[in-house]
Amino acid sequence: MFNEQHKKEMPLLGMLGMGGGIARAGGGKSPTFFLEYIVIAGGGGGGYDVGAGGGAGGFRTNVPGIQNAAGSSLTGGSFQASIETAYTITIGGGGSGSAAQNARGGNGANSVFATITSTGGGGGGSAGYPWTSEGTGAPGGSGGGQRRDEGPTGAGNTPPVSPPQGNPGGGVGTSPSAPAASSGGGGAGGPGGASQGYNNPAGAGGVGITIPLLNPPGVFSGGVAGGGGGSGNGLVGPGPAVNGGGAGAPNSPPSEYGSNATDKTGGGGGGGGNNARGGNGAAGIVALVYPTDYSFSKTSGNLLNMSEWSAPGGREVIVFVKGDPADGTRTGTITFE
Repeated sequence: MFNEQHKKEMPLLGMLGMGGGIARAGGGKSPTFFLEYIVIAGGGGGGYDVGAGGGAGGFRTNVPGIQNAAGSSLTGGSFQASIETAYTITIGGGGSGSAAQNARGGNGANSVFATITSTGGGGGGSAGYPWTSEGTGAPGGSGGGQRRDEGPTGAGNTPPVSPPQGNPGGGVGTSPSAPAASSGGGGAGGPGGASQGYNNPAGAGGVGITIPLLNPPGVFSGGVAGGGGGSGNGLVGPGPAVNGGGAGAPNSPPSEYGSNATDKTGGGGGGGGNNARGGNGAAGIVALVYPTDYSFSKTSGNLLNMSEWSAPGGREVIVFVKGDPADGTRTGTITFE
């Protein structure tokens, strides 16, 4: 476990640690306490060859005051934790961007805390010759976008939970000409942008969420769980992305790969340009917020966490991550004391 001096000297590079919670005196404390969680699954990969954006990983939380772009609450019910009880944590990895015809971007993997499961984001639609169903977006926590007009788009909040864990990918826009660009993947805060006609921009990735509790270290200041943007066509721009999603690639020479989502955000990957691969989705996280007079220990598995930081109201924030994107599955159990 890193000590306080190390955290001050290396506020970003020293944030990954293998230790448990910081030991604190807690005589007479209650055997139960209320805990807040943020569980984000891995984002979906972007599609190939004027590909669509991948959907963000499912986003579930009970932190008060979290809303989507429409102003609806995303705050779930309270969670009462108990000491000396093992809680399972799994960190979902991001889906790979598609690198070939007839294959969608890969779906992201689920993230889990105790009974809370967030579903991986759906992969973005890819080119198929002859036409195949791989142009459709895959369902997931947030759905992948569809390639051009090769819908349907991927459904979000799949399987359904309340509040919803995500949104659908973008569909077909209102342009009178057939869509030549592709749509964006859904984000935790809103659906992906629609695919549009020739010389109209590609669909933007759906917006994600910004959470003040995750901002102090600076790692998550750009937000989390944004969808990937779709690839453009002709002389028009590709779909942009925010909150960790990867932007789509342009489809005019030189053609480019879709952008990878920002690591540890659960964002969706951007759609690839002409005969180019899509961007990779980002791994998710599990963040826990708990009173300072409790501590935790990792009791099994290979969990990796960032160093803790303080939150208002006498609380601590701990974030479990996947580490390097090439890492295998990170899973295990923790126990509070």
